[in-house]
Amino acid sequence: MKKILIGFSITFSLIIFFSMATFNYSQASSPSSTDEIDSYLQSINVPENVLNGMSLHEKQTIYNSLTETGEEVQYCSHTEKYLNTSGNSLQTRDIPNMKFSVTAFEYTNNLQRHMIYPHYEWKYGAIDTTKDKFSFCLSYDAWEFLSTPTLKIPTASDSIRPATMDFSGASFDIPNIGAYEGTATIIARRVSNLMSHSIILGYVADKTSNGASIGVTFGPLDISYSGELGKVDTVTEMLSLTW
Repeated sequence: MKKILIGFSITFSLIIFFSMATFNYSQASSPSSTDEIDSYLQSINVPENVLNGMSLHEKQTIYNSLTETGEEVQYCSHTEKYLNTSGNSLQTRDIPNMKFSVTAFEYTNNLQRHMIYPHYEWKYGAIDTTKDKFSFCLSYDAWEFLSTPTLKIPTASDSIRPATMDFSGASFDIPNIGAYEGTATIIARRVSNLMSHSIILGYVADKTSNGASIGVTFGPLDISYSGELGKVDTVTEMLSLTW
């Protein structure tokens, strides 16, 4: 009888331990609710029409990044552009357009520090993005990175680091099928107003089976792709930033 009681006690203790561990894990890993995210972003003056145009993943990435800083920030601007791929071989993937956007915030402590979020989003259908690239470039006369930029995509839990990086530009290799959107996080200091109101976004859609050899280089405010360009589709677009 004593052995039975000891065994029951150990079993009960283990059940309690694992229940607590599971509860604590779920608490720590559960994402913030849409209402909580929207409420926070509205509190720092993100317009409602901007929020309505954002995907949940884009808002979640921005929310997590801003709240992790522990500092006060305020909304600056949001610009977006739909890129029509009509007449382009991307049309064979049944995706008639892509959206580029960039959302910017600044710290309120007068240190000229900014959080900038370039975003790409295929608007129709799931696609194989395994060999694609997403790039951005700021003017290196106007901006200085304060940390290495990262990219978040819905199909990967960890942030992606740049495959290529320069003084004010970075390019990311997209490693997952179905990564039809992604949001980069840039923490940068504005060192000059000259050309500080623009950002270039670029995308390479690789339709080859083995992956084309594509190089990425950055100019003062420019993204250039080189290599087997006949095997891929590329697009670059300038978007505005407002401070």
